[in-house]
Amino acid sequence: MNNHPSQPPQVQAPRSSLLKLVIISAFIAMVAFCAPAGVLAVIFTRPLFALTTGVVCPRGSEMQFEEWEEEGDWEKDASTQFRAYCVDSSGQQVQERTLQALAVLMGSFFLAGFFIVLAVLLIVRAVRHRKRSTNL
Repeated sequence: MNNHPSQPPQVQAPRSSLLKLVIISAFIAMVAFCAPAGVLAVIFTRPLFALTTGVVCPRGSEMQFEEWEEEGDWEKDASTQFRAYCVDSSGQQVQERTLQALAVLMGSFFLAGFFIVLAVLLIVRAVRHRKRSTNL
């Protein structure tokens, strides 16, 4: 006979299932929200990149955009190029910021998607847990 009370196996289960929910949320957010963010960045370039101005440009500067077509050998090889950069109050280009603006945009979509998916999964988990506890 074992006189020592044993710990129920469910003590570690909530922690591991919560970690599992975070990992699943991150994966779904990466796949489901970053891909549309990339497509939207191509379609609505100026409005979306303008939203990142306060994060990527230094104080007192604003974001400027350049867009041009590069011709290829065939029509299908033609591409539209885009550049975003910060300009200070005197009109001088401060910094090239295309990559940083794109990273902020993708990160914003990822975080929004992550928290939406995590909230949904936590609600589903709570509902399932409640059903299980009422069935006992």
